[in-house]
Amino acid sequence: MRTHDDDDNENDDPKPISPRCTKMHANARHVQNVTRPRSIRRHPDAMLPSRNVQNEPTEVQTRNTAPQKPTPRHIPARRRKTKPPRAAESGKVSPPLPQGACDRVDSHDGRATVETSHTGQSAMNATLPTTNANTIPLNYATSAANAPANAAERLVSLDAFRGLVMILMVSAGLSIPQVAKAYPGNAFWKFLAFHTDHVAWAGCGLWDLIQPCFMFMVGAAIPFSIASRQMKGQSFELMALHAFWRAIALTLLSVYLVSSWSPKTNWLFTNVLAQIGLGYFFLFLVAWLKPRWQLAVALSILLFYWAAFAVYPAPAAGFNFAAVNAEGWTPQLHGFAAHWEKNTNLAAAFDRRFLNLFPRKEIFTGEPGGYPTLNFIPSLATMIFGLLAGGLLRSATIPPKRKIQTLLAAGAIGIVAGLLLDATGICPSVKRIWTPSWTLFSSGCASIGLAVFYAIIDVQRHRTWAFPLVVVGMNSIAVYVMSQLMKPYIRETVQRHLGKEIFAKPLGPNFAPMVQSATILLVLWLVAFWMYRRRLFLKI
Repeated sequence: MRTHDDDDNENDDPKPISPRCTKMHANARHVQNVTRPRSIRRHPDAMLPSRNVQNEPTEVQTRNTAPQKPTPRHIPARRRKTKPPRAAESGKVSPPLPQGACDRVDSHDGRATVETSHTGQSAMNATLPTTNANTIPLNYATSAANAPANAAERLVSLDAFRGLVMILMVSAGLSIPQVAKAYPGNAFWKFLAFHTDHVAWAGCGLWDLIQPCFMFMVGAAIPFSIASRQMKGQSFELMALHAFWRAIALTLLSVYLVSSWSPKTNWLFTNVLAQIGLGYFFLFLVAWLKPRWQLAVALSILLFYWAAFAVYPAPAAGFNFAAVNAEGWTPQLHGFAAHWEKNTNLAAAFDRRFLNLFPRKEIFTGEPGGYPTLNFIPSLATMIFGLLAGGLLRSATIPPKRKIQTLLAAGAIGIVAGLLLDATGICPSVKRIWTPSWTLFSSGCASIGLAVFYAIIDVQRHRTWAFPLVVVGMNSIAVYVMSQLMKPYIRETVQRHLGKEIFAKPLGPNFAPMVQSATILLVLWLVAFWMYRRRLFLKI
């Protein structure tokens, strides 16, 4: 009698039996199939399909059935090749992968990869359902079920652009302004010094664009973050709770960093992390609006912020600027633009009331650099502009060329609008108090920068050169925290082991500050590279 276990043995031909015994012979085959489960290489928890639906044994029955002794012609399961179940004959669809047979589900912006726990088997690609009763789809993004295959890829340009901004921030301008002091009459070093340091008040240099570009990228990452959490089945309430927690964590982390070298807690909220944290929850809520309403919210914020400064009284004639600024400060803005003068504006007046509510060593009269807490309001508009850019890049219905053109056009509009507001005197462009004209101008520059990175890295696929940037961009918070806390330690450690004059040896004493900054940057990058190789990413 031929059994199912012998189906693969082609040389075993059973003798024919008479028609009278056909029915009894079939029943015997069925009984043997029930008591002796078929041995195939499948997950131990998987349910085996049976050709006889009515008498199919349950999983418990199959496991508890004592295995029979193999016949002399029995082939071990590890060597025998088994045929897959034939759904056409049984009339049933193969059962789904049982619970517990998956080790990991990785979400990638609309697609997922399911890896089975079988040793030696390759991973399977599957599109998992993304709809959930508690999730709210993004209005400007294509759902994961309808997204093309390439929508699953991570946009490397976002990480690379963020990494470039962070490297510039950590490098401290390679201390070029200090080096330039040794060459006072050199136009080249004067040009480099101007663009590697912040301007005194009004105007713009390259270094002034670092923070707005970073905040622009925070907004650009929001659509991808929300889509990833929706893929994991998170509800709106859970995502909102995480956004609220992240806002608090970033703000407190900022206070911790600015207090690192103080004898007590320094309650100051001008650090970039505090500016992001104070506006992050509102940014999350705006992300659920349609693009036109997001744009309306951003422009409304700038309009009302401008009106509040314009209404607040400007410093009167004979005002003592030395009382709120460093000695020797001379006003840089006059006429209507004086409403935005350093430490005499609305935001500075707010800080003199708000910051003195916290325990302080002495009464707060003004921040030396003129940076106020209320900067988070117009910088929220910067993040919303980044949010619009991120939604555009994530859209699966817009071709890449159209995305690039839109980012470039939006950037040009922002730059022209900001320059016009500054040139006409309606609103001066001041980064330190984040005036509306500065918001439009800097957001336009960030939009053009992102368009260039997206075109080169994600459209033209030239990615090798961007690897050092990606290493930092994927761990931007960790790198920023290390730069705030570890720079003195790295400098002292290098000098302790290599000598006090180690930074002056390569290029001479005039370039010692530059060599020192470059060394610190290299050490921090190597730490980030170590974390990248081990897939260690600091997230809040």
